[in-house]
Amino acid sequence: MFARLPWMAAALLLIFGCGFLLGLRHSDARHSQAAAAARQAWQQQQQTAAARLAALARQLQQQQQQHVVQLQVMEQQLEQYRLRHRQRVALPADWRLQHDRAALPAAAQPAAGAADTARVTDDLAALDTVSRNYALCQQWRTALSGWQAWYAQVSGAAPGPD
Repeated sequence: MFARLPWMAAALLLIFGCGFLLGLRHSDARHSQAAAAARQAWQQQQQTAAARLAALARQLQQQQQQHVVQLQVMEQQLEQYRLRHRQRVALPADWRLQHDRAALPAAAQPAAGAADTARVTDDLAALDTVSRNYALCQQWRTALSGWQAWYAQVSGAAPGPD
């Protein structure tokens, strides 16, 4: 009976070792399956985010095209006004400068010198100033909306896989 003991201990150690190796292999297989699933989920999220960003880019391009059309219409209307009303209406030069101060950032404002305060502004120059300022504000508004939408898309994206 004691003669068989080393053989039985060896067999038990062999069975234990095989079980340990099988468990380790099974654990590795589970881990690699989980990692592959996480990698696939991350790739799908990235594809979805890329599709959303492409849609945002298309939307921005459409808005820019609409903006160009609106500017063309506005310029045509100004030209029609110019042709219909040949007599100009004089406005104080401060009118244009005040409108620019209200609509434009300090860096984009024209310099107000002594010549500007003495010069009178006519109705066409006033309409041109107003239309340029509104067009610029619309362009900034569109850009801001685009950046906000982009940030919402990007900040919702999940970080990459480990």
